[in-house]
Amino acid sequence: MLYACSECGQTFWGFEQFKPQQCPKCGKFSVREALEHEQIAYELEQATSWRVSHRKEA
Repeated sequence: MLYACSECGQTFWGFEQFKPQQCPKCGKFSVREALEHEQIAYELEQATSWRVSHRKEA
């Protein structure tokens, strides 16, 4: 499940049965489930990052 911090906006993965209590980036205790637009932005960022790192050199 994807979570987000209400304070700094960091998105990160966690397990539903072990919901993170603290943001790994800022340390605040303001973790919530990521909203749909945050999930889409995270997935696009991850896909772009993967494509860049796996690009074949000519």
